[in-house]
Amino acid sequence: MKKAILFSLVVLLFAACGTKEEVVLKYDNGTPRLVVIKKGDIRIGEKLFYENGQLRAEKHFSGKEETPSGKWSYYYASGALFAQGNFDKDHTFGSDWTIQKESGASRYDLPTDSLKVVEMTDNLLPSTIYYYNADSIRVFQFYEDYTLRSTGIIRQEKLDGLWRYYYPSGQTQVEAHYVQGKEDGIYCSFRENGVPYFRGIYTQGTRSGIWEFYDEQGNLSGKKEFGN
Repeated sequence: MKKAILFSLVVLLFAACGTKEEVVLKYDNGTPRLVVIKKGDIRIGEKLFYENGQLRAEKHFSGKEETPSGKWSYYYASGALFAQGNFDKDHTFGSDWTIQKESGASRYDLPTDSLKVVEMTDNLLPSTIYYYNADSIRVFQFYEDYTLRSTGIIRQEKLDGLWRYYYPSGQTQVEAHYVQGKEDGIYCSFRENGVPYFRGIYTQGTRSGIWEFYDEQGNLSGKKEFGN
């Protein structure tokens, strides 16, 4: 009898010290959206899921303050790895990041001295990543499903060169050229189906020359001249 009581106490103690997962949010179809992992009353991790049930992000925390710690992983809806970072060194944005394209065939591999996540969403998902290289920074900005939102170069803290902006579908939304933070050169705007809205030229941040405008079928619908 004493052995049975002792065994029961051990089981209860193990259960109290173990971890449990709690579904906090669900999608309309009933699949989990957010699962919190707790050890006692302390949150030690959480998992975010896509509506198709695929794991979207896995995070870890330590202590009552729920400080970000350990390796955090992020995944595309296909299941392919998007990014991993180490939050033991930098509890705000992590360190030792690796970033990967969805195909898995190639990473976002560019000549770089270092890379860093500089912005995150409210759900602590990477939204802006800097690739530092000599006197320039290659910027990648992402939507919450990790599809590319924009990319371009920053020099001397200003936009420089060609920048591309994308719709969530991946279709190009805008192509713009910058010189020292101002639009300078060809500027093109596109509908989500790829048909252009308009195109023209900027000169030091001001529209100049003849701009062309297009209808929904891609036919030239008008022109307007700006400046000289």
